Amino acid sequence: MAVDGNARTLRDNLEKLGFFVSRCDVSREDTQTGSVIAGAGVIIVETDHLEPATVSVLAASPAPIIALIAHESPSRLQRALEMEPFSILMKLAGHRGVFASLFFAFNEHQRRRHLRDELSTARGRIDARRIVVKSIIHLMGTYGFDNDEAYRHLRKESMRRSISVGELSARVVACGQDRQRNQNTERD
Repeated sequence: MAVDGNARTLRDNLEKLGFFVSRCDVSREDTQTGSVIAGAGVIIVETDHLEPATVSVLAASPAPIIALIAHESPSRLQRALEMEPFSILMKLAGHRGVFASLFFAFNEHQRRRHLRDELSTARGRIDARRIVVKSIIHLMGTYGFDNDEAYRHLRKESMRRSISVGELSARVVACGQDRQRNQNTERD
């Protein structure tokens, strides 16, 4: 962003709120820009001349991003939207809106991080369930259990060994795969 009255007002407002303000040209991809982005607590980006390459650089940032918008034209708003900002701030806001924009940006950042964590946990559970299903199928084929008997067997054995059903299931599947490989080797 060019250093003008608006930039100075924004910088002054941020400093009054306790922020250390550093400016960099995010359209340049160099080590200094990367380190500034990586170490930022919040990033405010002027979106009027934002290039697609810059959007990808910003996407890697762990900090919340605020889109600084000067003109509300559809194409410029679309460009800002593609950056997936956590909040927006109108460029000619002066003293108004800075705290509200920061408030929404930090809270949205926390909400998105929580959603990412929940999604990661859910994916882990889905992967674990696949292993449990594979082990149940293996036990059914090996011992003639029905699916309920196989699951009860897994639960009982996991409690006896003081490990999770998922961990025991992974061991059962691994042992079954080892046996299958050994049988295939013996046939060859």
